Amino acid sequence: MGMYDQVTISKEFKLPFTDEQQASLDNHLGGKRTWNRVFQTKDLSCWLDYYLIDPGGKLFELFPDGENKFFDLTGEITLGECISSDCMDTDLWFDLKIKLNKGIVVNTQVVEWMEHDNKNRKTFRAQMDHAREQARERQRRLSWKCYNVLWAIPVDWSLSHVGRLGRWLDKMSMHARRVLLFWN
Repeated sequence: MGMYDQVTISKEFKLPFTDEQQASLDNHLGGKRTWNRVFQTKDLSCWLDYYLIDPGGKLFELFPDGENKFFDLTGEITLGECISSDCMDTDLWFDLKIKLNKGIVVNTQVVEWMEHDNKNRKTFRAQMDHAREQARERQRRLSWKCYNVLWAIPVDWSLSHVGRLGRWLDKMSMHARRVLLFWN
């Protein structure tokens, strides 16, 4: 794992999907959802930065203050996207390779297109939802509230203060060592 940058591709920018791929994509999105065309990549700064490819194919770096700065890059970047849908039996994963020359897209191609069975993901999500509901139910009980007030909160408070005391003692012992070494 690591930090990914996000690249948003303008809806007006044509992506190189075949008719079959476009039909599969539309199927996974359904009629109700719109696709925001946000991809992840590790081929840029890897500092959770945001980039935009505008309708003309120019690459811009987006900054929090709202400034868009043209990003002059020559090379290739690989963009990945996953579209998961509980209504479908598969999740859609695909990668695009984009070639840039001085910050302008010169070629775009689909390098990987996979439809994965999502039965395991759906099962795991159902198990997590069930466990979350059990935890909420447990927290509503009187026994949990008594445990929390009589044991968990006082013990957490005590341990945090013991930790602070330990750090203070360590700091003071280092200070005492420095003073003794200075006077010797």
